[in-house]
Amino acid sequence: QAAQRAMPDLEARIAQGDLLGLREWLRSAIHRHGKCLEPEDLCRGVTGGPLDPKPFCDYLWGKVGALYG
Repeated sequence: QAAQRAMPDLEARIAQGDLLGLREWLRSAIHRHGKCLEPEDLCRGVTGGPLDPKPFCDYLWGKVGALYG
C-alpha cells in the first residue's frame, strides 16, 4: 500500500511488465537502510504505522476472494 501511495499507477506498470519503478522505490524506501534500522522502525518509517497484516490480507482477499467466497 505504501508503494501504491507513492506510485498511483503501480498496478498498471506491473501489468505492462515494468518493474523498474517498484525496484527504485524499494531501493530508496527499504533497501538503502540495510541493517541500520530494526524491522519495526523500518515499517513505521515506510508506512507510518506498525507492522500490520491487514493490508496483506486485504490484498489476498481481493486477489482470490471471489474464487473461494
